[in-house]
Amino acid sequence: MKEVWDRVQAGKLHHDARVVAANRRAAKIMSRLFMLYSVRPDLVDPEFRALHGGLRKTGYMDWYRAATANAGVRIPSEVMQELALELAIDHDDARQMTVEDVIMAKDYVASMTDQRATRVFRELFGQD
Repeated sequence: MKEVWDRVQAGKLHHDARVVAANRRAAKIMSRLFMLYSVRPDLVDPEFRALHGGLRKTGYMDWYRAATANAGVRIPSEVMQELALELAIDHDDARQMTVEDVIMAKDYVASMTDQRATRVFRELFGQD
């Protein structure tokens, strides 16, 4: 198994230009959706948002609050410029978000299938 992994999977497939391009495209889609939903949590599906709200008083969210010293999360202005400005209305140079909104955005994007993430990305950003 190790030889197959080393020679085929890691040795060839991980370096194939098509695989690398697909991974870059997927990373772009997921990271842009994550940033957008972090900045605009109101765009998260209302049912998901309501269900995720039930986690606010659990150890799950407490762990993230402790890890960030409950200071919130900031997206630097150079990263904010990557988002479509019409989707980030009322942004400032470095948008401050709550830990809860960032974790909800992470979980929401992680819950999407590849097809759904691609479709939503196209709808929101008008591109692939």
